[in-house]
Amino acid sequence: MNIISNSCLNAIIHRDYIKQQYTNPFCWCYVDTKSFYNLIKNYDTLNWFNYELIKDKNWNFSITIDTKVKIDYPHYKFNKKYNKLVKQGNNILSNHIWTYITDSYEKRVKRMLELNEKPIFIIGNIHENTFRKYDKDYIKK
Repeated sequence: MNIISNSCLNAIIHRDYIKQQYTNPFCWCYVDTKSFYNLIKNYDTLNWFNYELIKDKNWNFSITIDTKVKIDYPHYKFNKKYNKLVKQGNNILSNHIWTYITDSYEKRVKRMLELNEKPIFIIGNIHENTFRKYDKDYIKK
């Protein structure tokens, strides 16, 4: 099942309910309204392997796909103390977290493409304050 959501909801559904490995790169992430709109409109034409890893000044990471869709990964965190991956709650920490992010992204994209199922798009969030950021005009589109 190829469930894609704008939030961590996708990962929670896979992990806790359908008990299936993550089938796409939209797990433990946040996708803003414009990017989610672009994802829905361009899903079939995106070049999934034309991506860029971006780090902001606070060491938060995101991936931009084909210059159209930005995925923020707030649960994948840089921490200079950890030489290997450490799981703390829903967060993954490492002093080389960018490797985990890109490896996971590529592995999940390959899985999604091999699965070759039309996506089910879900706009929702378990955090009310995050959902308020969603642009109502894009939701209507």
